[in-house]
Amino acid sequence: MKIKENLLKLKNILLLIGLIFIAIGGIITLNFNYAESPAHEYDIDLYTIDHPIYDFLPVRIDSTFYFPKMEYNWYLYSKKNDFKMPAIVFVHGYAADKTFFRGLAHEFAKRGFFCISITARGHGASGGVVGLTWENETLTAVDYLERLADSGFPIDKSRIGLIGHSMGAFSVTLAASIDPRINATVAIGGPLVNITRGFGFAGVLSLWEPENNTDIVQLMNYFDLRTITCLMPGLNVYMQYPVYMKWALENAVIQGRVNRTNPNNYLNIIGSVDEAFSVYSAQEVLWHMGLKGHPYNITHYVQVLRNHLYGDFNGTARKLTVLPTTDHITEHFHPASIYETLNWMEKSMKLTHPIYGATEYMLYQILFRDAFAEQLRSSSPIFMSLGLILTFIPVSIYLGNWLRSKYTKAKQAKELDNKKMWLMFLIYGIAFSIISLLTMPVIQTLNIVPWTDYLGFNMLHMLLFVQAILFAPVLIVLMLLERKIFNENLEDFGMHPKAFPKSALYGILLALFIFLIANLGSTPTLYNTLPTRPESFLEIFLYMLVVFTVLEILFRGLIQTKLSRYEKVELKYVSKILPAWKEFLLSSLVTSIIQGIGLGIVASMFVDSLSLIPINTHTLNLLLGGQTQLVIPNIPLPLLIIGDCIAISFVLSLAMNWLYRKSRNVLGLIIFSAFIISWVSTVITPVISGSII
Repeated sequence: MKIKENLLKLKNILLLIGLIFIAIGGIITLNFNYAESPAHEYDIDLYTIDHPIYDFLPVRIDSTFYFPKMEYNWYLYSKKNDFKMPAIVFVHGYAADKTFFRGLAHEFAKRGFFCISITARGHGASGGVVGLTWENETLTAVDYLERLADSGFPIDKSRIGLIGHSMGAFSVTLAASIDPRINATVAIGGPLVNITRGFGFAGVLSLWEPENNTDIVQLMNYFDLRTITCLMPGLNVYMQYPVYMKWALENAVIQGRVNRTNPNNYLNIIGSVDEAFSVYSAQEVLWHMGLKGHPYNITHYVQVLRNHLYGDFNGTARKLTVLPTTDHITEHFHPASIYETLNWMEKSMKLTHPIYGATEYMLYQILFRDAFAEQLRSSSPIFMSLGLILTFIPVSIYLGNWLRSKYTKAKQAKELDNKKMWLMFLIYGIAFSIISLLTMPVIQTLNIVPWTDYLGFNMLHMLLFVQAILFAPVLIVLMLLERKIFNENLEDFGMHPKAFPKSALYGILLALFIFLIANLGSTPTLYNTLPTRPESFLEIFLYMLVVFTVLEILFRGLIQTKLSRYEKVELKYVSKILPAWKEFLLSSLVTSIIQGIGLGIVASMFVDSLSLIPINTHTLNLLLGGQTQLVIPNIPLPLLIIGDCIAISFVLSLAMNWLYRKSRNVLGLIIFSAFIISWVSTVITPVISGSII
């Protein structure tokens, strides 16, 4: 009794603390969106008419304009309208969208800059298919600024800057290399001199005698985007205009396309622990921008000094800023990034703040007030995430107790023979593995291609859907067989029809709770968590309903329901805290083994038709920069993938088993899971491949 009372208190404490975190995140969000917003924001579509993608296709580009409010529009109103606003174009990185730079756009708006933040093609609400770099979209935004200026809009077309992150850094660098209209460029977290080297540790290590790093070269070739279309020929029409793939790769380089004055005034900001690029790659980029020639004559890129200004702000300025202990995602809102970026643009454009002296303003406004405000703004998702984690269990308990149906109580008295139960589990595992082995051959034989808009997850959707369709007849046969042998009813499979309404409401409310809280905290920060393509979300949701109907009936309705009938099993210590430990923990273990092996087989066959790439100690040491002491002799990649899938499945099964205990009906879990995976697919990785315009 005392344990139950303590658990009840713990549940209420978690709920209270979680709600406090959510309230803090919500206050920060509302303050950033409304109380301290320095700009009027307008959404607008641009079209790459003057810069068609791959020389023939105009694409719609979703963009947001930031027009500084009167109290911040220093340049426009300070000299009786005889001055015009400088302008900045922001370009996000891979799998993000225009909201990624919203915080930095606000900081520039406070300084009187007119800003455009674009969503690259194949991302979010923009059209087209995902490409390697996005210089055409970037230059489209520059053209639009120029047209606005020519039409009388108060933009100074002689003062235009570009800021990009990650693949956006690659894109703005290429755009500035092509177009001399750009005053200044800031590349944050990128780029490489040559994109064909690869990214991450493999790309970094390729800088150091790549011909000797055979394991790295093998991994780079293995994970090359071009291998996807070889594995799945049906993807050719969807992947990056494959007719122009070779052209795109060959031109996605900086090497040979820059000189001392073009791009003008180039700043590279990189975190010391950046996962995608490196300080060395940043040094190499600057080295190619005139530093290896007169007057510097630097003989090797590693000699490029960090945090040192080369040249002057008449166009030859070059600088590499290294942020200590900063990773790839957090680079753009680091206080030093804010200071360096604003300072770089103002110096490049020969601007002096008309109200405050430059030194005083920078020391107070940027280093203290603005940097703190940006750090506070970026903390909103952290508070929201902590709040969601803490409140999820209490909310699921309260909703489950409220919507519990009398028809879904487990039949504890109807225990199965232990040997028969384990025999059925073995049959489930064998059947699921056989179907998994057939999934990829069926896809390749029938030339099935991803049908959803979103490249980020559409291959996963397709694999899961085909696997579920193939397994559905087998599942039906297993259920009919069990009904005959064990005299089971629908409720024994977690599908009592009279419990469906409450179960469905449970899944819907729980999904909406996560959705609403996440949107409240995340929309003004790194990502827009509202689906930008509702029709695509609905399409994926319908497919995922089929997938999770099959999976939940198997893993919850058949496996967990069987184990829930054992009430006489006890485990010392654990049983006191979790009386249904066998159902909760053992069903997670059984589920993770069956599901992990099945998904691992499909993933392995998708990656390279079960080709074995030896991952040994030498390769791991190379990838981890010599920091690992692991001794793993020649483990085939499929085994690593299967092991990862088992581990992931176990964690997910714990959560799903918990929710099933509260509803005892699979419908709620089906709706909840389908909603969450569809939402994540269309928001967290908003990259599309099917749309043309």
